Amino acid sequence: MSLISQVLVLLENGELHSFENLKSNSCLAESQIETVLEFLANYGFLQRNFYDGTFRLVPKLVELLRLSEETEC
Repeated sequence: MSLISQVLVLLENGELHSFENLKSNSCLAESQIETVLEFLANYGFLQRNFYDGTFRLVPKLVELLRLSEETEC
């Protein structure tokens, strides 16, 4: 399972999450989680709420990302 897939599993369909919540529910390194979150945000897969520090995935875009990962060799 790719690093992106592991973080996507943690985030799950549109629920609000905080970075601390992700770190406490994962065996991934903090830097790995930060890298994936930055990637997801830069490409529009993640919406951040800067007021309360939470974020959520954009479900339709995430489905496209998952499909593209499944088709990779």
